[in-house]
Amino acid sequence: MVERTRQTERIGTLLARCAARGALLLLAGLCCTGCSFWGFGGGGPVPKDTAYRLHGRAPWKLLDAEKASFEHNFSNTAWQSVVQESFGFGGNNAVLRQTISRSWGASPLIGYIPMRSMIHLEKTGTVERMAGRAGTVFPGFPIAVLSWTFWDRWYSLDNGEELATRKYIGLGPGGVIMGYTRTVQPAAIPQLVGNCCHTGPAAFGRYIAAVNATKGDDVRYNSQWGWHIAGGLIAWGRVNYHYVVQVAWIPIPLWRIRE
Repeated sequence: MVERTRQTERIGTLLARCAARGALLLLAGLCCTGCSFWGFGGGGPVPKDTAYRLHGRAPWKLLDAEKASFEHNFSNTAWQSVVQESFGFGGNNAVLRQTISRSWGASPLIGYIPMRSMIHLEKTGTVERMAGRAGTVFPGFPIAVLSWTFWDRWYSLDNGEELATRKYIGLGPGGVIMGYTRTVQPAAIPQLVGNCCHTGPAAFGRYIAAVNATKGDDVRYNSQWGWHIAGGLIAWGRVNYHYVVQVAWIPIPLWRIRE
């Protein structure tokens, strides 16, 4: 009887620890976007042009000099020697290869770490090319990381048009004190993948490529932004057409944009 009681206590302790760890992971995720309303549909997902219009601008184009630089790098990369990643597409396999380059030169001074990435995607006898640019700023790095900024954008190199964008500004470790997030990204991307804190630009680019390969012109987008305070204790923002406020992580829908 005593042994059974001890086993019950151990199970209870284990469950309590698991629940506590789960709550910490959830809080960590909320600290990055701060918004439990991030998963709302908000009248979407919507076409790409609509998502960018709600974002407040049209998709950007790669500058001619940047496009020429990426074109040069693509043509001088031995793609067959780059590790490939395969996934199903229309009964065939699409093959994705990716290269990443980072510059650490400025990081000891201002914590600025720029990155460029290229994706070579083969599907159904065609090749699509993607170019990504990203940057992270950690003032005080590596002594203290009290605030940080992260952004990344992906472009189709063939037409030079922007495919997705993310930006995050955080104050305090993990952005727990205050943070701002703004994104335009394919809706088919899992929520954690679209989260700047959970997924870096390289993995984000792979998901964008996979979505474009499998959905083609049917890709739908979400346009989102949000501010949060104290890890999301208080937050407000917009998901597609709907504005939302959040108190104690409880979302409260406000009004809808009328176009």
